[in-house]
Amino acid sequence: MATYRNVAPFSGITTFEQHLDTDSYAAFGEAGIRLADRWKFTGGLRYTRETKDFALNAYATRIPGIAATGPITPFLSAGNFTAATSHTWSKLSPKGVLEFQVSDDVMTYVSVAQGFKSGGFVGQPPAPPIDQFAPENVINYELGLKGEFLGRRLRTNVALFFSDYDDLQLQSFDLNGLPSTSTADARNKGVELDFMAQITSRFMLRGGFSFTSPEYKHYISQQPGFTDPAHTFDMSGRRLAGMPARDANLMLDYRLPIGARGELGLQLNAVHAGDIRTEFGSTLWAPSYTDADVRISWEPLNASWKVAGWVKNVTDELYYRGGGPLAKYQTNVVRLGLVNDPRAYGVNLQFSF
Repeated sequence: MATYRNVAPFSGITTFEQHLDTDSYAAFGEAGIRLADRWKFTGGLRYTRETKDFALNAYATRIPGIAATGPITPFLSAGNFTAATSHTWSKLSPKGVLEFQVSDDVMTYVSVAQGFKSGGFVGQPPAPPIDQFAPENVINYELGLKGEFLGRRLRTNVALFFSDYDDLQLQSFDLNGLPSTSTADARNKGVELDFMAQITSRFMLRGGFSFTSPEYKHYISQQPGFTDPAHTFDMSGRRLAGMPARDANLMLDYRLPIGARGELGLQLNAVHAGDIRTEFGSTLWAPSYTDADVRISWEPLNASWKVAGWVKNVTDELYYRGGGPLAKYQTNVVRLGLVNDPRAYGVNLQFSF
């Protein structure tokens, strides 16, 4: 259920009561064949069938004590209404993987796979009927390596990929600025790497990063609150909205024995995300950020308890986590923002029985 309280000149609360039932069925299987001593091919098929039944009750109520200087709501152009709809989507999705075993500890591969996500319904329409959006289809090509090195103390996976989307499902916004879903043809390419390194028996590092280049193949976006050509954007060939071009993460775990007093532990988790752009001419939506959490613990020897102190968001970084245009009000510059939590710290005391 979504509820919106309006401001002047509107004087009501708009509610969209949504009910969705989904029946999903899937059958899948795969088989592999050894082509040569170090070569293997694996093929697979997946059949997916989903039926969605959607019902909506949309209504607005006037707020007591607020002068009725205009309509109750900007969100229901035809007044209160109820509506229901249903649809079934299905897809057969194949995949193929060719592997080459370089050594006992290193394997390379190339793969091609189709993916599928069923369609759905626009949950907050201004009037009936309820529109639906198309299913998402993707073909993903990948070239990668998986290996263990340095006596299996270092594990790493690296992949180059290219993804080609038809009807990629995107969060968008209707004329009034309410969240909606639209589809676009798009593509994405890049490199991803993750690793785990056991530096010593007490010191472990884990992390990863990705560099991608997501872009629209074809997409026309309309800025909420406007219908003129100046606020209509042909995003074809431009960067995909809401997706950073880079991100990284690092986790550190270190254990330090302190003799008869037990063991100290140090954990660090850090993340970095690049900036994200809007679908309205690729203007800046949120800048890049780096965030980190730290935890220091002490566990006495042969004890049934331990204590830990922690700090989240060590640098007290403020960054944007989501949101969208503010309905009806300067959607070209105003954003309804969801930001992260500020720095927080505390102590945990844990007992074992």
